Amino acid sequence: MMRKLCGDRSLKNAVLVTTFWDAVWDPERAIAREEELKNEYWRPLMRHGAVVARHNIKKPSSVDLVKLVLKTQKTILDLQRELVDEKRTLLETSIGRDLGHEISGRISRAERDLL
Repeated sequence: MMRKLCGDRSLKNAVLVTTFWDAVWDPERAIAREEELKNEYWRPLMRHGAVVARHNIKKPSSVDLVKLVLKTQKTILDLQRELVDEKRTLLETSIGRDLGHEISGRISRAERDLL
C-alpha cells in the first residue's frame, strides 16, 4: 500500500521507524522483530531507498529523525499526481482501487462467515 500511495520514486524519502527502544526488556527479541519487519515487509520499500531508524522517547532520538526527514528532497507522491494532475477521484487512483478491492474482499468474507 505504501508503494501505491507514495510511488517508487518518492520512497527515497520514506523513514520507517521502530519505536520504544528505550523500553525494550528483551533486546534479542526486539532486534529479531526489527529484522522480520525489514526482511518480510519493508524490503520492497528499502530497495527503493526507504531507510529504517530506531526511536526512543528521548529528545536526541527525535532530533535525529527530524534531521533524516529534512535531508530528503521535495517529491510528488503518486497519490498527489493522480488526484491533482490527472484529476482522478480518490476511488480512481491506484491506491483507491486497491483499497476498494481489499474492502470488498473483506466484506465478502465477513458475509460468508455470517452464513
